[in-house]
Amino acid sequence: MPVNVSITSNVAAVSRKVQALAAQQQRDMITALNTDLLDVLRDSKTKPPRVPVDTGALQSSGFTEPAKQEGQKVVAAIGYGGVGNVDDYASIVHDNLSGRIKNYKRPGSGAKFLEIPLMSRQKERTESLEQALGMAWERL
Repeated sequence: MPVNVSITSNVAAVSRKVQALAAQQQRDMITALNTDLLDVLRDSKTKPPRVPVDTGALQSSGFTEPAKQEGQKVVAAIGYGGVGNVDDYASIVHDNLSGRIKNYKRPGSGAKFLEIPLMSRQKERTESLEQALGMAWERL
């Protein structure tokens, strides 16, 4: 015995819901990325290899630029420097793999003080972004 099923759908309402979901996912992912970058910056100051400290200028120049959408991409920035000669100094000290600069006053300081925390948090970053995607539906 055949059963007839009829589904009536308001395509416009469904379309609005999908657009709202995409917008919420984007907002949640931006929030998750901003939180992650602040965690990376904190780690670079507290976990070896820590940002070297001589006068304190390099450590105090740490920054994050909040994530924002540019076209189809979400972009953000994290770094040290950007003020006067500190920018060049930050690059030189960060990439000091030769050990040429050894005059750090802070134990546990070393090269790649930003790259290593950034890479070590990759798994957590991926998980938080995936969680942000999933939670967006619940926020609507």
